[in-house]
Amino acid sequence: MSRTALLFLLVALVASFPAPAMSAGDVTQLRYANFPPASTFPCVQMERWKVEVENRTEGRIAVQTFPGGTLLGAKDMFRGVQMGQTDIGCVGLAYQPGVFPVSSAVELP
Repeated sequence: MSRTALLFLLVALVASFPAPAMSAGDVTQLRYANFPPASTFPCVQMERWKVEVENRTEGRIAVQTFPGGTLLGAKDMFRGVQMGQTDIGCVGLAYQPGVFPVSSAVELP
């Protein structure tokens, strides 16, 4: 069997497996955690962003917000995103010593 025929057969075989696809009715749910109080500017903007995303995606993406540290506190935010506790998190560099060494230079006295 020639290499071209073998390659074609391999591509045809892989293409024949059903690929998971999102149907028109599927909604992607995102969790967005923030640590400042709900009435502060960062959390007000978070709520505006949520509305904008949901409108622009025509409801295909839904965002659940957690202001005021209700899901994760400031010190746990980065690790919480890494571990999948939340999809989006507002990280304060001052609460993550050693994690972002280059960016932490702006935190020096």
